[in-house]
Amino acid sequence: MANIYRRAFRVIVWLGDEIEGTWSAFEAIRLRSSSFEGTPVPYALLELLHRPWFRRVWVLQEVAAARRLWITCGSQGIDGYSFCLGLKALQPMYNTLPEFNLVPCITFLVRQDNAVAPLGQLLDMYHTHEATKRHDKIFALLGMRTDNLETEELEPDYDLPWSQLYCRVLRTILHNEIDVKTWDNSEVAMIQCRLRILGEIESVSQYSGWGDEQRLIMKSKSFKTNPSDGYIEWTASYALRSSAKSIQAGDFLALLDGCKNPTILRKSKDSLSIIMISGAVPMGIRDPEGDSISWSEVIEQAHYVSRPVTLIWDWTGLVKSV
Repeated sequence: MANIYRRAFRVIVWLGDEIEGTWSAFEAIRLRSSSFEGTPVPYALLELLHRPWFRRVWVLQEVAAARRLWITCGSQGIDGYSFCLGLKALQPMYNTLPEFNLVPCITFLVRQDNAVAPLGQLLDMYHTHEATKRHDKIFALLGMRTDNLETEELEPDYDLPWSQLYCRVLRTILHNEIDVKTWDNSEVAMIQCRLRILGEIESVSQYSGWGDEQRLIMKSKSFKTNPSDGYIEWTASYALRSSAKSIQAGDFLALLDGCKNPTILRKSKDSLSIIMISGAVPMGIRDPEGDSISWSEVIEQAHYVSRPVTLIWDWTGLVKSV
């Protein structure tokens, strides 16, 4: 299907039938895309952004692959990029409403070219999108990935039990030997592993005006194997694409045993919850004197937690800290 969308002159998005106020919602978007900052925001815009299309996982592929996008609702229509520009200007209005946190994910895809991110990052961004069949939460993302992971075991097969597919995708993005438990009737995975604690998130702020990236300020939370050597102190500031679960101050960066990319975790009751399973490697790591520290040095000097821990990756909802 992705190839069909790529070859199309234009992909038309149908949001549904027009209702009272749809014209004013599109007009607000059109005017804001042209920098008319005083344009009033109609309530109908909230109704428009709450339509099922924005929550469906298969629409991601058509948006990412399209060379040109035309978004329609009844008789109203607008170019995809202008739609994004308008929503960017209107973001302060809807950004405080959690039910609209999927909108920046869509606008991000409209601005990209075809493949957009590694599979782990795509799952971090889009695993809360809806699908009639759970399998599609994985299958719909395969054509958008940029990495060269071996994904033969993830090729569409709806006869494969969900628990096996969920387990396979975790072992694909982490490593083949990781201890994973999954269930056919659940989107929760339990991982048993050893890990090293690397750093703690001090603050999170919006990085881009589009609302689809966030800037993290992180500090060290590790020490050398020999206590007499003292603590390893460092700070890092870097940008990450927004994930389905919002990163918060107090979350921490860890490296699971056998994995290349760090994971962002949050303490939650009796376990650790995964907030971002495949985070980017921090850039600009510096010690208190301002000297650069390499990522390999951070890893080498971090300590392992004394015993294996239980990690929970829950695709069904938000995770609260304790």
